[in-house]
Amino acid sequence: MEAKYEREYSASVDPFTAWRLKERERGRAGMALHDRMLYAAGQAVATNSCVAPHVLLPVTLCRLSHCFGKTALPSSVSFKLT
Repeated sequence: MEAKYEREYSASVDPFTAWRLKERERGRAGMALHDRMLYAAGQAVATNSCVAPHVLLPVTLCRLSHCFGKTALPSSVSFKLT
């Protein structure tokens, strides 16, 4: 129990942690709106492992379908049943 409070106290008085958080916030404030939106979406996906497959799989399939036309496979790949 004491170790928990000791970690919290040392984190609160650590000047480098405060500086790092302030610099991160300053960097975010300098971003354009669309960059901040993408950053927030990336943070949500990165911090929640349950969300990642549900977001990345549809996005990947959508990108593949736009890259290769109406199918998700390139034209060089064909499956012939003979």
